[in-house]
This record gives sequence, structure tokens and C-alpha cells, in this order.
Amino acid sequence: MSVRDEFVPVEAGDWNFLLRPALADASFAKYCGLPAAEYPEGLIPVVSSPNAEVRRFFYQGMGYFLKEYFFLGWKKHLKVLRRGEHLACIASQLAEHGFLTPRVVGIGRSGTKRRVVTEAVEDALDVWQVLFPDFQQHRGDVDDGFVYALGYTIGNLHRCGFFHGDLRWRNVLTRLDQGEWKFYFIDNDRTQRFRLGLPLHRRVKNLSQFLFSGMLVAWPQAEWQVFLQGYFDASQLSPSLQGRLVAKVTATAQKRLEERRQEENR
Repeated sequence: MSVRDEFVPVEAGDWNFLLRPALADASFAKYCGLPAAEYPEGLIPVVSSPNAEVRRFFYQGMGYFLKEYFFLGWKKHLKVLRRGEHLACIASQLAEHGFLTPRVVGIGRSGTKRRVVTEAVEDALDVWQVLFPDFQQHRGDVDDGFVYALGYTIGNLHRCGFFHGDLRWRNVLTRLDQGEWKFYFIDNDRTQRFRLGLPLHRRVKNLSQFLFSGMLVAWPQAEWQVFLQGYFDASQLSPSLQGRLVAKVTATAQKRLEERRQEENR
């Protein structure tokens, strides 16, 4: 069964949407296809990049995220033609392996415009909000158990063959659920699964992305070590491979930090 079989096609003006059956009505499709200025309760800006913009909206009391991809020429546009289907597919694969990620509920197209709608994770913070040393109101909830659980979850993600395309702190959401920390992976545009095992260089890329986020805010070295303990307990790498991995990750993140500082000083 293809991903498209899980959705229902619905037209709304210039937009053609694939929607989850529970939301497959013209009113929701029309809502998802509105210009930003016409949303009754407004679109709340979340994050923007040269490639896309993410905004949040509410529909019948439920929160959703709408990601719109900008048209940047046909060469780049070809990469996003099936981005919605990819996000829905990778979300299903993650769920099959016990990982949490917001569910894709809508995939829309109108000419060269593309939109993807996902459910919001209520009462969640991103890891940056929790680990950033200056956020004292959240730091009070952080202990070694949180950092270890975070490392263990990412180690398990890699053990199952998943590579996250952009594993910065902001792309991991967390919330405390009945005394247990839950982690949600978002921005899965480039997430993929390697069925024969995750190559070392992919591990290095993900972990250096994560460490780089920490270096930007002087993340305590002691917490990084706790994170690594959780990661290695889950990933089941040999001691020799662990040492190689840490050395490569540290060097890669440090090089990226130096490049960032050079750019800022220009």
C-alpha cells in the first residue's frame, strides 16, 4: 500500500490536497489553502529559512503546523515535489520502530506551491528551550536522567538505521508524560532509514549537528558525557568504535564552530 492510499483527495479552490480521512472535508482543505493574511485566527510564525516557512494555526480547537516550500527554480523544486509523501512515509516508519513524530495530516499543491500540514505536539518544548543554560525556568527540570534519556533515544534511533537530516536541538521536542521524558523528532524532510545499518559518517553528521547546537550556548561538558553514555548504551557500538566516533564528532563540531565565528567576524 502506498502512502497516498492513506489519504483522501480534496479540492479547495486552486489547491489540491491529500487529507487524512478524519479531516477530509472541503472546509479543512480550504483552511489549509488560505493565503497567510486570511486565516481567521492568524498564522503564528514559527521558523523561516530560504527554502520554506513554518507557521502554526488552530482549527476547531486543535493545533497544526503548516510548512510551505518556496519555489526556488525548477532544479530545487523537483526535490520537493514529493516531500509531503516522504514525510508521511518516514513518520510511519519511525512509528513502526517506536519513535515519536508529529503525524502528517495534509499534503497540498497549487501550481509550484507546496504545503504540508502536521499535527502539533501540545505542551512540548524543543530541546534547546530545555538545555539552554539561560532558560532557568526549564533548567530546573533537567537532571542527568533527562540528558541520559535523550542520548539513549538518539542512540536507539541510529541503532534502528535512521538518519535525521538536521539533528539540531530545535528539531527534537520533549515533554514529561507521567514521569517519563518523551522525545519527538520534527523537520524530517531529509530523514531516511538505512536498512543495512547506519554508516559511521552519518552518525558523525547527526551527532556533530547536535553537539554544535550545544557549543553555541556553552553546554556543560559533563552533560555531553552523560548524553554519550545514554547514546552508547542504546547504540551498542564497540569501545573502539565509540572512541573513533567521539573524536570525529568533536572535530567536526569544533570546525563548524570556528567557521561560524569567522563568518560573524567578517
